[in-house]
Amino acid sequence: MPISENYLKYALGYEDSVNEQYTHLVNDDWNSLLRQQPIHKQFLNSLNIAEEGLTSISTLAKGCRFTVSYENSVRNQMVAETFLATVETLLATFDTLELVVMSHEIQVEIVLTDGQSELERGENGTKYVFKVNHDSLDGETYWRCFAFFMACFMSINAVSNTDVGELVAQRHEKEKLMDRVTAMMELNNSVYNVLGDKFKYSIRQWKHANDKSYVCKADTKGETLTDQNPHTNQLGVQTFSISSTMEWWEEAGWTGVCFMYDRWFAAPPIVGLAFKNLEAGRKIIHEWKEKIAKGEPSIELHLIRGIDKSHPSWYRACVTPEIPFDKITVGRYVAVMCRKHTMTPKDTSNLDNFERVYSQLNKCQLVAVEIDDQMHVNMKIDFSEAIELKRVIITDAWKVSAHEPTRNALEWDDDPIIPESEKTTAPVIELMKNLREVHDKMEKRNFKTV
Repeated sequence: MPISENYLKYALGYEDSVNEQYTHLVNDDWNSLLRQQPIHKQFLNSLNIAEEGLTSISTLAKGCRFTVSYENSVRNQMVAETFLATVETLLATFDTLELVVMSHEIQVEIVLTDGQSELERGENGTKYVFKVNHDSLDGETYWRCFAFFMACFMSINAVSNTDVGELVAQRHEKEKLMDRVTAMMELNNSVYNVLGDKFKYSIRQWKHANDKSYVCKADTKGETLTDQNPHTNQLGVQTFSISSTMEWWEEAGWTGVCFMYDRWFAAPPIVGLAFKNLEAGRKIIHEWKEKIAKGEPSIELHLIRGIDKSHPSWYRACVTPEIPFDKITVGRYVAVMCRKHTMTPKDTSNLDNFERVYSQLNKCQLVAVEIDDQMHVNMKIDFSEAIELKRVIITDAWKVSAHEPTRNALEWDDDPIIPESEKTTAPVIELMKNLREVHDKMEKRNFKTV
């Protein structure tokens, strides 16, 4: 403890206050040594010193960071801790591939209400609002709110091969989750009845009148503390998604792609993502634009020809996340959330022209366009939100293998056009076999469930 006290004085810029007994220990080398202690690699969360006002606590479960923010008080803290404990308890019961969480972060805000306690969805698919009335929040009410949260979370922020309602019902029956929640709520109420609001829930409440304050005088500019814990036991599946919430795609009504280029092929071509709800579609594009501005991975477009022998001009358009392969961890599953649409033109002229000009200039732009129910594109296009596509892959279905990103564009019931010379060696043969085996397993599982 004396070493810690004197080191803190040194780190805050009060070198003159360091006890002479420790001056030979407390220096920049000591700073590096402290940072390398094993304890720093054991934390699930970053250091968070609770203060008055808005504060937050969080946990990590199945690779997703769950953060609950609230106005700091004893009762709010108890509700927040109970919420995160329930999340941990439930998600711990799922196997790695039984429930795959696609969102990297979920935020829950606790707000007080005089009405009934209830949990609502926030402004997007990763935010929720927990309206709490402490006077009436009992175990049954809490469970109802939490069950609503998990139903939304498992439908929007995660994927599973089993019906969400069935999954929750199974856990409720086998794990007695409601009984656990009720017990936690009763314990919290008992603690509050004993401690009341006098419990010291912020660091300032531990300060005595004669305690000295040390305002940081050290130059910490440019110094950042990073999470040193790889949390390998929490990260069984590494996820990549084209959007922070896939609900946007449902709302936007994506119906495929269209191509725009000048007749002399002198300027980069433009790919239009056709949406029935243009404003919702613009939200999708805007998020990509923000990622590109920050230098973060964005999206790619894959156009796969020859997906159906019976319709040679048909092709598949697949919007897929840009995956930084140097960031993929060995030994982990990889889950990819993409969107694909089968284009059914009468001929391939539009795709041929796009491929010709794109191959010459090696770049293109992407923009949201509006399309009506008669599939007519509104040519009044706002190009202010257009983004530059770093990569467009145009290839034949028979060339797609089970080991490359374009495999996500194909479906189990595709019937690819394969040249006679490649009938037994085409890479797509192995891929189609894998896709059909997975589909058959899913069908058998669903049949047994029913």
